[in-house]
Amino acid sequence: MLRRLFLILSMMAALVGFTALGNAQQTGLGGQIGFSGSFTYDDNSSPTMFTSFDGVTVASTPVPTGSFAGLQGQSATFTPFSFSDSCITPLWSVTSGSNSYYLDANITSADLTLLPSVVSFTGNGTLFWGNNGNIESSAASWSLSVNSNNNFNLLISTTNVPVQGNPPSPFPSFGAEIFSYGVYSTNSPPGTCPITGNVAVGQRIVVIAMEDGTDRNISGVTDSQGNSYTPVIYYNNTNFSPGNQIIWSAYATSALTAGADTINITWSSQMAGWNAYAISIVTLNNTQPAGQPDSTAENNAYGYAFFNNGVSVPGTTVAANTVSVGLVAANNFPWTIGSGTIYDNMQRNIHYEFFYHVNTSAGPYDPGGTGSLYNTYSGIWAAFK
Repeated sequence: MLRRLFLILSMMAALVGFTALGNAQQTGLGGQIGFSGSFTYDDNSSPTMFTSFDGVTVASTPVPTGSFAGLQGQSATFTPFSFSDSCITPLWSVTSGSNSYYLDANITSADLTLLPSVVSFTGNGTLFWGNNGNIESSAASWSLSVNSNNNFNLLISTTNVPVQGNPPSPFPSFGAEIFSYGVYSTNSPPGTCPITGNVAVGQRIVVIAMEDGTDRNISGVTDSQGNSYTPVIYYNNTNFSPGNQIIWSAYATSALTAGADTINITWSSQMAGWNAYAISIVTLNNTQPAGQPDSTAENNAYGYAFFNNGVSVPGTTVAANTVSVGLVAANNFPWTIGSGTIYDNMQRNIHYEFFYHVNTSAGPYDPGGTGSLYNTYSGIWAAFK
């Protein structure tokens, strides 16, 4: 897919009226804002959708004015969408300090007659401004066009019609670790896992585990409230052979209570020999209930690259705004993550490091990082949207 540069121009007319949501101050909502970055089609000869918007920032020309004053240079997130979509929530968002800006967009017409040279859309929607904890909103109309010079133009004007509603749901994020277990050697890994944090309806539960020493897998996960778990990835790696790395996941339709409910892991039949285990159970916020995961990755190798110490677990996410969670197991060295956050670091027979990363755009993701030369490592991750 060919990557194309774009320039987006968003003009906000002065707002005559608005509806305050929550404890909103009546400061008005309007101004202009522009964006620059790049986009890709799914097919350059017969495109049907925008598959990514990358490296988007608020442009300095035109100078952002009104409610958007001072935002030039800020990163922006655009949601990829199909030409047949009827709404995009949100079409774009910008966050700066305690302020956030979202446009929920409805597509009312699309002109695709001159594809791939020209494509244009018009629509309406709602603009939300999170102003230091106060939410303001206004109705908006907009038009978007792409031309053969690879220019991308987005024109928006607000109306004087106040609207009711709520801003778009927040993007996926890491919640908390609610169970942790690591042991050097045992023939009895935990089947019943008492959780240390509450799980709300709508959160995602992710079980990340590694068995090192025999060829043992997780054959099932349940919990005491009947949430439905599915396997996400099982990786029988070679550098820790016969070590195994596993992820299962559930979207919580029933809440779990710390100290009362449990998550239950069923392991496959045990082989004779030595065993070590590392387990982390976490929650994620604001992921979709179906169509998960977005993507997965697995890799193992020696900790070197062109004589520089390095760790790599490369993969590619499909959707924008995903959160990746996973595990890197390192033999004889503590791994330092390159792109993400290590939230639990265990040292038992080897180093087990559980990590997460929020991906604001679709495309390549690799937690990467550094460690000790000439030692082995293995890693997995799964991205949820």
